[in-house]
Amino acid sequence: MAQLVAKKGSIKGVEVRGEVLLGLLEGMGVFKKRAIEILNKTGIDNPEEGKWYPLEALLYTFENILQNRGEFTLKKIGASVI
Repeated sequence: MAQLVAKKGSIKGVEVRGEVLLGLLEGMGVFKKRAIEILNKTGIDNPEEGKWYPLEALLYTFENILQNRGEFTLKKIGASVI
């Protein structure tokens, strides 16, 4: 599992619903497979609607996308999720 590091203020115990992660995956478009690989590193293999997942996993995924694909990709994800 990837090392998830909480930054200023703890988010340990904070969770997001699977729908949020599924929206992220759909927003990745042709890079969906890469987003799945990133989530897998956090221990999430198959996000499902109605289940709860650590917010840390979502933030780790966004950070990874930002570092490897850039700000434009994050903006594209955000626009597609709306």
